[in-house]
Amino acid sequence: MPASGVELQPLNSSEWRSYSSWRAVSRRTETHYLDAPRNRHPLVPGTGELPTDERPSWQHRIEAGDPTPAHSGTVLVSGALQGFTRMPVGGPLPLVDREDAAVWATEPRSEEVLVSGTPKLGVTVTPSARSVSLFVHLYDVGPAGRGSLISRKPVTLRSGEPGVQRRVEVALRPTSWEVPAGHRLALVIDTVDTRYRDESSGGTVTFGSPDGNPADLRVPFG
Repeated sequence: MPASGVELQPLNSSEWRSYSSWRAVSRRTETHYLDAPRNRHPLVPGTGELPTDERPSWQHRIEAGDPTPAHSGTVLVSGALQGFTRMPVGGPLPLVDREDAAVWATEPRSEEVLVSGTPKLGVTVTPSARSVSLFVHLYDVGPAGRGSLISRKPVTLRSGEPGVQRRVEVALRPTSWEVPAGHRLALVIDTVDTRYRDESSGGTVTFGSPDGNPADLRVPFG
């Protein structure tokens, strides 16, 4: 065991980083609050902001059961790309149908940062069906809108009462990823991912951020 205790290599870097312990991998956490997705320009698909201050309550509905370009890749292909070539799973965010997915993005980063640890999402969800699958993706998005998958997590809500909201807390997969200056972090939630079996047979999913219990994304940095 190295004297540092923990050695990690970011998924998109050849440089190894040293830490005194697993706890030290995440030096700080930045909380971003999910704002209502909306069309801000005729040529830009509806996207919510991810500010660091709370926003008024909102609700946003998507259709359930349709795939989007936001996915985690096939088991064999994505594993080989990241394991041997260190090429990330990509996704063109401008092409993600906002009818079938909810999308949020930060402002461009003013300097390079290292996402290091376990990103966590909290959001209120109201499915119209008794069961639905949600697929949460966290992307590093460049100026042209091309996303590189940083982390992900599937979650299935089963045997619920249709139309009744619930708070969903999701811990995404631990990760280490260098986000260059000028890039954004983007959060995409949809209901189908070809890598996984799902229980999204149709209907709708409404995301919300009620007063007193706001939707948030907690991003750890190293």
